[in-house]
Amino acid sequence: MAMLEDFGRPLTRASAPLTAATEGQFDAGYNAGWDDAMRQVESDRAAVGSELAERLKTLSQERAAARREMIAQLEPALREIFDKVLPRAADRSFLPSLVEEIAEIARTAETTVRLLVAPENCVPVRRACAQAELSDAEVEVCSEAALGPAQAFAKWGGEERQFDLDRVLQDLDAALETFLDTLGPEQTTPDLKEAQNG
Repeated sequence: MAMLEDFGRPLTRASAPLTAATEGQFDAGYNAGWDDAMRQVESDRAAVGSELAERLKTLSQERAAARREMIAQLEPALREIFDKVLPRAADRSFLPSLVEEIAEIARTAETTVRLLVAPENCVPVRRACAQAELSDAEVEVCSEAALGPAQAFAKWGGEERQFDLDRVLQDLDAALETFLDTLGPEQTTPDLKEAQNG
């Protein structure tokens, strides 16, 4: 009877031991693969950074354009407020505010408060002081031709204080002009710089 080969038995084959040369080839291949992977990662990161920088630049330009358009639409209303509404409101509130401030000073001053105002304001200020129950001994209202309608100067006990609503309005006008002048092209934003640097 012919004997068939038993395929159920495991084949024994001696595995070749790793030599130094084989290990060196393996290490070189591994390192080469790792370097390729790192180069790909760096390339991908640079591409993403560049794309992000472009997007941020576009968004920055769009935001600047939208802001300029919005302020351009608001500018006429802002100028109307600063040129007409604020001065009128200031004119109406100057004398009451002035007398209120002088009353505070008179309560703590040990001497008469000498208040210099524009000639046309003398009578209204004296009337307002009387309504605030400030006597002539407490507040002496004097005319000063060099002062404007929204200006006053107070002196008492070696101290003095200037009230100049005109200057406040001028400062507000200057602040508005400065604000409108800043609506030019925006500088590179920190986020954009960071994206460009990767």
